Amino acid sequence: MIDIEVLKFGSSVLRSPDDLPVAVDEIYRRWRLDCKVLAVVSAFEGVTDQLIREAKDLIATPEAGATAAYIAQGEQRTAALLLGSLVRCGIPARVVEPRDISLLAAGSPLESAPVSVDLTALGRIWNRCPVLILPGFYGVDSQGCTALFGRGGSDLSACSWHRSWVWFVDCSRT
Repeated sequence: MIDIEVLKFGSSVLRSPDDLPVAVDEIYRRWRLDCKVLAVVSAFEGVTDQLIREAKDLIATPEAGATAAYIAQGEQRTAALLLGSLVRCGIPARVVEPRDISLLAAGSPLESAPVSVDLTALGRIWNRCPVLILPGFYGVDSQGCTALFGRGGSDLSACSWHRSWVWFVDCSRT
């Protein structure tokens, strides 16, 4: 049986792009032991708060769907930068978006909860690439629109994967 590890990198670990080597080292350590890795990342420290303030100023009418999509950019940026760092170090990786694996959310666009994920789709992607990076904090609703999991939502993204065959490590606490 292949070992799968879910690593959660919150903003207490990834405060800025300067902290990406910490995540790269931890992912590399698991990958070289032949583990498949799912790295769930948060936005860098302070980014979500900044995006929330910007959304209030920039989105003319309170449109929850637009606001959720705007705020999710923080996690997407972190995921993209981590991907670049991993590839630069020779680690085969790719970003997997919640849409790619049907990480479904129920509730309002700004305060939802994860309800299901397509593990078969995740397995197909892992068959092509052993290290996956998932922007945390959001999933998609039944219409395919961005739905935030609320503050601390990256923890919910990571815990959605926690099964008996998965080793979950919250890197924010190590």
